[in-house]
This record gives sequence, C-alpha cells and structure tokens, in this order.
Amino acid sequence: MGCIFAELLQNKVLFHGTNEMNQLTKIFDLVGTPNINQWPQVQDLKFYSKFQSTKSKSSKLHKLLPDMPFAGRPYLSPVGTDLLQKLLTLNPEERISAAEALKHPWFQEYPLAKDKSLMPKASV
Repeated sequence: MGCIFAELLQNKVLFHGTNEMNQLTKIFDLVGTPNINQWPQVQDLKFYSKFQSTKSKSSKLHKLLPDMPFAGRPYLSPVGTDLLQKLLTLNPEERISAAEALKHPWFQEYPLAKDKSLMPKASV
C-alpha cells in the first residue's frame, strides 16, 4: 500500500529496479537499511548478506515530497509523511495494517474527503 500511496502522490513509480539487487538498493536508499535489531528475520532474506556489510543508511523518506505546496509540485504534510513511513516499514510485523492506516490522522487533514454521494458515477 505504501508504494501505491507514494506513486499516486508523485505520479511516478517509486522503486523502478532493474533486478532484485537493484530493487533492494533503491528501497534501502529511501527507507533505510534494515538491521537485525529492527527486523530479526531480515537475515533470512536471500540478498541480505550483500547489504549487511555496507554502511547502514537512514531513511530519506522525508525528502521524497516537500511538506508544503511549492510551484504546483505534489506535497505531503508531516502527518502524511508519518503515514507513508508506517506503510513502508520494512518489518511486516511492525508495518501498519490497512485498517489501522484508514484511522490515521492524515485522513482528517484538510482537504477532507468528499462524501461518496458526491463522487462521479460510472456509466455502464
């Protein structure tokens, strides 16, 4: 869900890897390199040993989108960035669920969602 959320906000693919290693590099460059303290099962992943010896990277997610509108570019408030961070948490046991995500304060920020009755209807 986190990737789709970010892609909708940016209007482009979030992680466009060319192979498994390249894909993992792109993910870890943005959300940080996991370690066994944060995610004990990470050591069981196929390519984790390749990243284990590299310098641990911290999350750059806050740099993905500005937190204020700027020249028509998409932006995300700090509360929205918090939701995105929770959706992109690498450890599946720590990641927010869809039900929890829907209760996140970001959905209460302005502009509020429109009532379903105001949404366009598909013509069949």
